[in-house]
Formats: sequence, C-alpha cells, structure tokens
Amino acid sequence: MPGLPGFSDNPFRDRHDLLRAATAIIKPLEQYRSKSKARVKLYPSTAAGFDDVAAQLEGFARPLWAISSLVDKSTEPSLRSWLHGIEAGVDPENTEYWGHLGSFDQRMVEMESIAFALLAEPHMILSLLSLESMKNLEQWLQQINNYDMPQNN
Repeated sequence: MPGLPGFSDNPFRDRHDLLRAATAIIKPLEQYRSKSKARVKLYPSTAAGFDDVAAQLEGFARPLWAISSLVDKSTEPSLRSWLHGIEAGVDPENTEYWGHLGSFDQRMVEMESIAFALLAEPHMILSLLSLESMKNLEQWLQQINNYDMPQNN
C-alpha cells in the first residue's frame, strides 16, 4: 500500500507539519460529508452497534479532535468548514439533526470531541453560530445530564 502524501512523508517537526498531516487524513472524508456538513457517511450501512445517525455523527465528530486543536484563521478553509456542521447537527428542524439521546447512547461519546472543540477554540466556533444555534448547541449537549452513561466508552 502506498503512503499517504502529507502524512507518510511528514517529519512532524512543527505546527505546519501537523496541519499538513491532519489535512491529509481528513480531506478524503470530504466526499462523504452530507449536504449541510453535519454528518459523514462512509458506507451504505455500518457494522456499528448503534443507529446510522449516531454512526454518521461519529464520522463527523472524530476529526474534530485534530481540527479543533489546529484550526485558526490561517488554517486551510477545508478544515475550518468542518465547524459549520455543528449548526445543522444541533438544529432539531434540520434533516441532519444528530437526534435526541437515550441512556447508553453513542452520541454521548461523540459529544466529547464537540465539547473539546468548544474549549479549544470557543471564539472561532461560537463566531460561526447564530444565537439560535448557540442555544440549540447548549440544549443538545445538556441532554447528556439526563441519561445513564456507557461505562466502557
């Protein structure tokens, strides 16, 4: 298997190298992103032990670990664009809404990377959201306080 340009040939010496590596890994996911950018669907169905919406949220949320750690105004727009998906994902009127939680819900696990993104880059993320979207985000995240958490994830 050939190496991944930007990752396999990367010396990982400075922030620029980390940005190049993150872009190399995340950019191929672009073709699988949904119209409103709140989900990533890699296959028609998954082998995950949870519903498709949670699986597609997982596809969206996992790259946020890298993106939110590295993104700033100088970052490549394709990485910054991931942050726009949050608005659609937390809007209960949007077809890409991430959904309501239940006990032991996979969405709880994905909330962690979204919360980390808010802690890492609050000004950038909140500047992308309308007041209504901020309220939706708060309400969506607050759901976690009403249900039992998985013990092993």
